[in-house]
Amino acid sequence: IAYLVAHKDHNNLLEAAAIARRQIPNLWVVIVGSGPLRDQIVRRARELALSDRLVLTGFRDDIPQLIRMFDAFALSSSQEGICSTLLDVMASGRPIVATDAAGVREAVLDGETGIVVPIKDPQALAAGIVRMACDPQGTRQMGERAQHRAVRHFNVDALTEKTLAVYRRVVAGELGPSYPVEPEP
Repeated sequence: IAYLVAHKDHNNLLEAAAIARRQIPNLWVVIVGSGPLRDQIVRRARELALSDRLVLTGFRDDIPQLIRMFDAFALSSSQEGICSTLLDVMASGRPIVATDAAGVREAVLDGETGIVVPIKDPQALAAGIVRMACDPQGTRQMGERAQHRAVRHFNVDALTEKTLAVYRRVVAGELGPSYPVEPEP
């Protein structure tokens, strides 16, 4: 679920899907979004023999409903802030395999609320996808923990309070190069 641009690294996702499909023959890849790399994604899927298992939906405004239809969500980005789509997926209780792009670990706790893999490593991304497919009970529990985390730590009140806490530290002179803001565990 993303704008189809280079840093979302859809090629990594497609390569991982081609690898994972060897162990999960009924694997489908659904890419939601539009953007300048759509034709490139279609070509790469064709090269990887994934055309028959790829759905490109284009832009959609019913993302929450779509998320609930997925068995799992894979984020393949090579660069990312804290991805709001991850929070939406977590809030829906869906399991996540995500690349270790910048802000991902603020949302996804590896092994607890999802699986975090190195960026630009389709083998690792595929292994995470296969792991989720082969362990439905563990995957469901991971999704439940992700949902609890999203509701507890990423609601409007919690995020507002965390932002105000940073402002208070700035005003008190407690932040700067010597006093970085640490992510919450």
